[in-house]
Amino acid sequence: MDIHRTFADVVVWEDGRLRHHGRVDMTRSGLEGFGRSLRRTNEIVVEATANAMAVVSLAS
Repeated sequence: MDIHRTFADVVVWEDGRLRHHGRVDMTRSGLEGFGRSLRRTNEIVVEATANAMAVVSLAS
């Protein structure tokens, strides 16, 4: 996740390729919705920034 002030860009590494997944709103509902779309086996890499821990906590 590449975190910006109002959104995050998400890419997915799948079958040896990167694919643009889309944007996630940087709101509680946007991040929680993104978290619900993940499987337990998915791993997330989040840009190290000031609000990264809040993003991880809401998305997981």
